[in-house]
Amino acid sequence: MPTAKQLNNNSHNDKFSFDCPPINNEAEWKAMLALHYNHAEEMASLIEKLPESVLWEIFVEEKYGTYYRNIQGIIEHSHYHLGQIVIIKKMIDAGKGGL
Repeated sequence: MPTAKQLNNNSHNDKFSFDCPPINNEAEWKAMLALHYNHAEEMASLIEKLPESVLWEIFVEEKYGTYYRNIQGIIEHSHYHLGQIVIIKKMIDAGKGGL
């Protein structure tokens, strides 16, 4: 939960936050999408190349579980954010009729 100071200063980033520069136009939006699509393709390609046996090995330290668990977590986390995007889009679309 953000603190009042963070909300007032619009300062909610920490060293783990995604620092996305402002998107000011359609070209910047499309460039950002292309970058993320490329990253997703690269990740999928790397996962496809993993031998299946690696999926069941410990990822970095035992407390983090297996590679499979972490890859599945990334996928689920992405789905969570995609759901947020859908909700925001529906809210924006619903607001257009009232303008």
